[in-house]
Amino acid sequence: YTVEAHGLRITTADRLAERNTLLRDVLLAAALPFVVALFGGLAVLWFGVQRGLRPLDRLAQDLERRAPDALTPFAPAAMPAELRPLVATLERLFGRVARAIARERRFTSDAAHELRTPLTGIVTNLQVARITRGPDAEEGLRNAAEGAARLRHTLEQLLTLSQVEGPFAWDDGGAARAGEVARQAVRDSGAARGRIMVVGDGEDVALAVPQSLAVIAVRNLLDNAVRHSPDASPVSLEVRVGANEVRYCVADRGPGMSEEEIRLAAGRFWRRGPGPGSGLGLSIVAAI
Repeated sequence: YTVEAHGLRITTADRLAERNTLLRDVLLAAALPFVVALFGGLAVLWFGVQRGLRPLDRLAQDLERRAPDALTPFAPAAMPAELRPLVATLERLFGRVARAIARERRFTSDAAHELRTPLTGIVTNLQVARITRGPDAEEGLRNAAEGAARLRHTLEQLLTLSQVEGPFAWDDGGAARAGEVARQAVRDSGAARGRIMVVGDGEDVALAVPQSLAVIAVRNLLDNAVRHSPDASPVSLEVRVGANEVRYCVADRGPGMSEEEIRLAAGRFWRRGPGPGSGLGLSIVAAI
């Protein structure tokens, strides 16, 4: 370090080794506490994370040990407040899965029963036709054909219901029109077309529903009305166009239904007494 003043020059210096020693001491004094604090903080953080994730590890182990059909709630345990919403959500999910499994088991049982009945009738009538002759054999074949038609109808309804409730693409490429849906549903009703009267138009009203689904829903309503109303009695299909909706109102001259029957009508395979039909039509309408 040099200073010049009044014609004098004063210079002072120190050894490089002493300066390096001083620099090393300063760096050591500044860096050592930082390194100690860093590793100490990481150790405390690791310990805290391990302790905080321990309940989550117990939850994961509990889920891993569970059987596939074990949908009961978790055993009560000390859970931190942060994990309680997750546990509650999982338990609600288990409840929904349990109800879905029970519903599918009932559906499988009912479907097996519904398919067994016409199959038994077909086999019985074919046996009668094989061991008899004349009118009895013809009647047996006729009854077997009716049973086969009923079995085919039930299978078609089951297939439609599985497609409606499953990941099936129903987009048929065209915009559905209310009037066209009504006319096509009446055409698909077959022999009952002469009994169905369409009221209203709705020709220019577009539906936010694929046309194939809308036709299936309206046709099932018409088939149900025709099946449960007196022979040759009229069935009306009224198309009501509102501000943001289209209503298809089907009216028949049947015996009517009680409140309990109305509540059960949309259930799968429910029928009021013996008779034709598979008990799936209104279930398909509700699913759509």
